[in-house]
Amino acid sequence: MSSWNPQRYVSVNVKHEAVSRCPAKLLVVCLVMLYTSRTEAESGHLWNQTEVIQNGTSSGHLWNQTEVIQNGTSSETEAVRNMTLSEYLWNKTEAIRNKTLSTYFVQGIANGSLNPTAFGGFMIQDAVYCYKIKNSIDISADRAPDGELKEYLRNESAAFDSIYKYLSEKWRIKNPAGINLTESCQSYADYERQIASTEDTIYMLVAMTPCYKLWPWLGKQLQSVNHGVYNEWFNDNFNPYFDGYKMLDAFVDEAETNMSINRSKALEVFTRCMQGEYEFFNSVQHTDLTNASPPVNGNVTSGSVASTLEHGRLSFSFTILVLSVITQISSLYCTDKIPMLPI
Repeated sequence: MSSWNPQRYVSVNVKHEAVSRCPAKLLVVCLVMLYTSRTEAESGHLWNQTEVIQNGTSSGHLWNQTEVIQNGTSSETEAVRNMTLSEYLWNKTEAIRNKTLSTYFVQGIANGSLNPTAFGGFMIQDAVYCYKIKNSIDISADRAPDGELKEYLRNESAAFDSIYKYLSEKWRIKNPAGINLTESCQSYADYERQIASTEDTIYMLVAMTPCYKLWPWLGKQLQSVNHGVYNEWFNDNFNPYFDGYKMLDAFVDEAETNMSINRSKALEVFTRCMQGEYEFFNSVQHTDLTNASPPVNGNVTSGSVASTLEHGRLSFSFTILVLSVITQISSLYCTDKIPMLPI
């Protein structure tokens, strides 16, 4: 606030006699006094604010905020700092896995209501994904230095190869190159191949972790639900007791201890691949078989058989309609009766 100025008061008082005889002058003097008082008040307020900021005495709030940021003593900062890298990555992608949990495919598997055609389409995609991730792991293993990490990748490559062979036989896939992948599946597989080809080997393990860790987590959220016809598949794939991801977590945490991995880059890779999992699941939408698309370029897609049958039914109905019209026209213009042939 501005301080009281006695000299200004005396100065104004001396002039009072002169200006009191002229209302206009009096009005001007009053306006000047009002403006001066307001300006000094604002200046004093601004000065007090500046003084507070400089001295850090604004109830200690601004100073304490700066101290918290500099010293990292807030509870959130402290909690993040105490997390291992694997815990940090998992914690930062919570929103994505919650979205995955609510997708039509996951919920349909959980309660047994998933459209069988949609399930079949997903499984064919997943089989080809296993083929592609196996090849990406091979690339990463070839680039890895000799040791435990290379050996681990070789074993995982063999595991994915077995899964692909099992699925390809079950779903009659002769050549994975002949399967048209959805954009989400293709993009996900391409990104992992890029990581395998261009980044340090440890980042390939980061890219693999979302798949290993998300599926059993989904199983834990839904294990009390009756899965109907998908019960066997649920137990095999969403097995809540699967802990294969722990080896990946151990490699990643050890890399951070050895300062051979960047936390920000690891989060970027982990988030992209968790998003890839979500988009892959979310690519399966509830569809009506009667509205399914016909085969494209000779390749059979989900629902193409049903679509072909529907197309045939419509063609037959159209043929009957045309024959009916021709019969009506003939009855109008033909007077000669055609004898019926014996059957």
